[in-house]
Amino acid sequence: MTLSNSSKVVDWITREDFEEMVETFIQRKTPKFQSKALITADMVQDALLVLKEKNSQVRTPSFRFWARKRFLSHKEQRGNWVLCAREEHDMIGKPVCPREELFDVITEAHINSNHRGRDPTYDWVKKSRSYVPKELCDMLVKKCTRCTIKRKTKECTDIRVEKPIATTRFMTMLKMTLIEYQLGSDKPFILCLKDVYSNFHWAYALETTSVQSVIPTLHRLFCQFGRPSILNNNCRFTQDMIDALTHHWPALRLIHSQHDADHCTKEDSAFALQLSQWFQGSHHANHTIWPDYLFDFCCHQNTTTNPETGKIPHDIVFGKMLPQDDIQHIWESILSTDSHTVSDQSEKIVVKVVDAGKN
Repeated sequence: MTLSNSSKVVDWITREDFEEMVETFIQRKTPKFQSKALITADMVQDALLVLKEKNSQVRTPSFRFWARKRFLSHKEQRGNWVLCAREEHDMIGKPVCPREELFDVITEAHINSNHRGRDPTYDWVKKSRSYVPKELCDMLVKKCTRCTIKRKTKECTDIRVEKPIATTRFMTMLKMTLIEYQLGSDKPFILCLKDVYSNFHWAYALETTSVQSVIPTLHRLFCQFGRPSILNNNCRFTQDMIDALTHHWPALRLIHSQHDADHCTKEDSAFALQLSQWFQGSHHANHTIWPDYLFDFCCHQNTTTNPETGKIPHDIVFGKMLPQDDIQHIWESILSTDSHTVSDQSEKIVVKVVDAGKN
């Protein structure tokens, strides 16, 4: 679903869902006001005829009175007549937005506001159009998955802050969270793990939150980096998950919260929000392919200075990268031996010369 600007993608609501939302908005009105709750394109054209012809017989007398009281017509440079709101002292206001254009107008305004909520979205709408109900902006923003993540993050600031647990070694304790990221996709869940000592992150896209999905993923991680001493789940472990963890890793110690899965911490919501912002900033038009870039995002997290510690997680775990001078010295040492020659393709590629007599 795209707007007129192809770079602005709407992947958080469909036109069909929006129309259902509009119908809900109209039904909330009393029967007397439902017919004028929103202005249709036909009403715009009829109102223009009323304003154009002094003795117009379009529709009913009450409609004609309403049109002359509420609106003024304005001729564009291209010669088209546009219906505009009548402001104080008969000033011409912004063009009226008919119902048929509400989806494009509100979604574009919401994107232009950088997903900052109802009021910023409505402010953007008012810059160019009139007769767009603020309530519709509110209803649409509540459907936005990115804004939902932001709201969860804000709500979680009221949750009691736990005292940080200090560790002195990598893989002493991992914090584990299962996050609902994009329901409706093939892999809607993220298994997020963070080493408490280094803030080093791992994240995996999962089809389900079942034992069959989680345990094999943890197994691959532990084989690569070693088993942690303590696994801390930010939400509550299910009994089948506890049984599976203790069966596969009997020495593993478990911590889990008394909260259910809906009570995520601020940090977990922040991870999902950062992923959305990073993905949007990477100019990926197709937001359904986010699982393919989850490792890239973790690489970005792990090689960027952590705002809490002021350190780079990758450097804590693996040590700092060698200075370029040291790397160049090692490279020159390799090239100084008779068994290596520079490739014709690039000076950064060497060919190891094999003595045929030794084979």
